[in-house]
Amino acid sequence: MSETPDADLKKQLEAERKARRHAEFEPKRRESQLLSLNNVLTRSLAEARKLNQELKASHEQLQESHRQLLQSEKMASLGQLSAGIAHEINNPVGFIHSNLGTLEGYLDDLRRLLKLYERHEHLLPDEARADIADLKDEIDYRYLMDDLPLIVSESREGTERVRQIVQDLKEFSRTDEGRFKQADLTQIIESSLNIAHNAIKYKAEVERDLQHSRPLTCMPNQISQIFVNLFVNAAQAIKKQGTITVRTRDIGPDILIEVADTGSGMSEDVRARIFDPFFTTKPVGQGTGLGLAIVYGIIERHRGTITVESAPGKGTCFQITLPVNPTAADAGDDQAQGDDASDTPDSC
Repeated sequence: MSETPDADLKKQLEAERKARRHAEFEPKRRESQLLSLNNVLTRSLAEARKLNQELKASHEQLQESHRQLLQSEKMASLGQLSAGIAHEINNPVGFIHSNLGTLEGYLDDLRRLLKLYERHEHLLPDEARADIADLKDEIDYRYLMDDLPLIVSESREGTERVRQIVQDLKEFSRTDEGRFKQADLTQIIESSLNIAHNAIKYKAEVERDLQHSRPLTCMPNQISQIFVNLFVNAAQAIKKQGTITVRTRDIGPDILIEVADTGSGMSEDVRARIFDPFFTTKPVGQGTGLGLAIVYGIIERHRGTITVESAPGKGTCFQITLPVNPTAADAGDDQAQGDDASDTPDSC
């Protein structure tokens, strides 16, 4: 039996109501889905940015570790070579230096003898005095007597320089000499400033900002060598009059040290190479290029780090971190990673 027109109309109206309800609620449902998906996407983007930052930081850390590893390998291989060279050079240079000192004494004796002879030369026969005068002219006697002491003196200075180079090479190759002991860092700094005083006094005022509160377990002579090198380099970088600033402060298990100057600064190319052995920007004969390489090796031996900030015309700042107790540095590394941002070294 077929449905009545009223029944058909009811079905049609019901279908239309359902369609309207669907049309009303479907956009809201879709909007809710879109909002939910947008929230998921936002969280995903935030996580991606965080992961990207972590990846970038890890990449930079890996690059720095790679650079330090390469530097360590350079230092180790060159250290072995340097030890052999220093040993081979040291003995003959010692003989030469000693013999030149003896020769200076002999020359003084001969000069006294010749002066005595000259005072009595008038007692000789005329022919003998004429022959002597001719020989003096031939050999340029006066010049020879004036030049001989200078030659010996310059030779002594040359051997002194070679001995200093040998000493630098020996220091460069040293790996386990000396003993760690507690030392007063302030005293080491002041002693180093005294040693470097002649290089500094006409070039710079020294400003001190020493805020560390703990003794440092170290090899004091080697730490002093770090400061002497940095102070002398800072003075040499100052053309006229400037300032050298040395700062210290406690930072977690370490002591942070900064040595800054108002000198001429360095280009990026120079800054990238300053810790390379035998690299120097000084004129030939005025530097071995081992100073900062030795500094790097000493800091590495103390399980510390060194970085440098510099730009042409803007001075230079070296930042050094040294563990208060290097023998506990490995245990301190884990703690340092958990320290808050306030323990991060500030820029120079």
